[in-house]
Amino acid sequence: MTILIISLLENLGIKTYIVFTEDHAYSLACGVDTEDIWQYVEESIITQVSEDFGQKGDMNVVIEDGNLFVVIQKQQTFVLKERNMIYYGGDGSEFTSPIEYMNIKYDVSSSQPLTIYVVPSKIDYDLMSKGKAFKNYPSCQKQNVLRISDSCDGLATYGGLILENENWDAFYNKDTTVNLNIKFYFYYSAYELLKDQKITYYEVDNQRCIVLDATAGKYGYPGYNANLTGEKIAIDPITKEYVYLK
Repeated sequence: MTILIISLLENLGIKTYIVFTEDHAYSLACGVDTEDIWQYVEESIITQVSEDFGQKGDMNVVIEDGNLFVVIQKQQTFVLKERNMIYYGGDGSEFTSPIEYMNIKYDVSSSQPLTIYVVPSKIDYDLMSKGKAFKNYPSCQKQNVLRISDSCDGLATYGGLILENENWDAFYNKDTTVNLNIKFYFYYSAYELLKDQKITYYEVDNQRCIVLDATAGKYGYPGYNANLTGEKIAIDPITKEYVYLK
């Protein structure tokens, strides 16, 4: 596989070397911009993690704008009685690494106008239902809603949505039929995925040459180094000249 990689790269005009250790062989590709490579590395690892998560039946994983999210979705149609409210969300626990924050996206339609609150915790719903002061995100509050598609981003706790039917009439029923589709997007930190990763390269003949190891596995990438120890000899496949790597 290493010989094939070298052949392909040489045909593309990229200078290569084949590196031998006591029990392994890999290649070097020279004149490559490591900053450009790093962007590819990030995308490659995030995509692989997404695929691995996706193999677990209880997880829905998406990549948006290069960011990895684990998604929980709830859909329900129900009757919300007049002067009543309901909560959809988590227990208010703070996120810990590798989850950094949560975005909420939702679609709501209702036969009566609703007020929508996004709150940090179910505790706030309990306080609100008792007529007490509660916390919410004012910028995400919506009033007189019959139909809406909206989001509230960057929540630091596993909070949720309160739907309130404030309507009341002494003679007419103000219960409302609600259709709700809500998605909780948990941001999975790329830093945690990439913090131990680096691009390994050597300076050969005044060029920066990155490691290409065909045996690195599914989490391998250009510049991945398995921390091989011992003597490393880089051989020019064209001239057969060699150098010892340090």
